[in-house]
Amino acid sequence: MEPHETKSKRARIVPLSSKTLRLLKEYMSITEDFEAEHLFLSIQTKPPHPNDVETLLADFHHPYQ
Repeated sequence: MEPHETKSKRARIVPLSSKTLRLLKEYMSITEDFEAEHLFLSIQTKPPHPNDVETLLADFHHPYQ
């Protein structure tokens, strides 16, 4: 997203490990046939609602916590 498109109007840098980057590239190659603007899509090939993502992340256990 461009900074002007975000709530805070600031760019965000998200560090990715080499393993995460490799998996994202693999995922993108598998899903490229959808020709979607968004990286993650629902079953209906629509972007997930922000609450859906928040719910999924709430169940995620970060090893550094």
